Amino acid sequence: GRSYLRFLAEARAALDLGTKNFIERDFDGLGDFLDLALIPLLRSVSVGELLGRHASRMAKRFRDPRLQAMFTFQDLYVGLSPYEAPGVFSLLAATELTDGVWYPEGGFGKIRDGLEEAAKKNGVRVLRGTEVVSISVDADRVAGVTVSGGEYLEADAVVCNNDVANSYGLLSSTYGSEQAADVSALKYSAGVIAFNWCVNKRFTELLHHNIFLSGEYRNSWNLARSPSELVENPNFYVHVRIQQLCPNRGQTPLWFYFPLRIRRIVE
Repeated sequence: GRSYLRFLAEARAALDLGTKNFIERDFDGLGDFLDLALIPLLRSVSVGELLGRHASRMAKRFRDPRLQAMFTFQDLYVGLSPYEAPGVFSLLAATELTDGVWYPEGGFGKIRDGLEEAAKKNGVRVLRGTEVVSISVDADRVAGVTVSGGEYLEADAVVCNNDVANSYGLLSSTYGSEQAADVSALKYSAGVIAFNWCVNKRFTELLHHNIFLSGEYRNSWNLARSPSELVENPNFYVHVRIQQLCPNRGQTPLWFYFPLRIRRIVE
């Protein structure tokens, strides 16, 4: 109990320090990091531990490997393994456990629906189920997009909510092709498989947040070269939704979150 409270206090202090002096502050150049006013602040936290491996930092605070695993599982959120991620990511657990996690009533789909409704009220035409097949480039700027069906939409700006490799691949320029090839050759971070299920059963033994750890915790973070190399019993997270989002009363809405680390195979 005391180890947990000490860890939480340390992480919270580092989070408050980092938020005020780094996250909420603009750094326009290397010189901004050399501010002498930051030296006393850096002395109040263990910089070496924050920059070292997250798994090593937790091993110094908890003897039980299950507790170490539980407080490093959040590294998955940023696509990293706790054996690769820096110790600063312990701040993720701090904000979850002290601030809590907030979400909109009805789920995040409500935000999407609200944005769509507001856009339509302001004269925006929303195209659903329409794939962007190409992003046009004119000289050194993006000029528009071509969608499935062949329609070309001219635009002053294009916001692409796609992964980096595919975004470069959509650019109609030599630069885009070259960047897509370079990015595809990089080592990809962790991914996940997420399932949203409505189950015809009540699970009174499950809490709001549940982390299931296998006996192969460390191996489950290894980068697999094929699906056959994935561990048979992975770690996974289960979220029991508070709101009734299922079509039938008596059903339990469950969200399963499986970490997946597999090398991208380029044909």
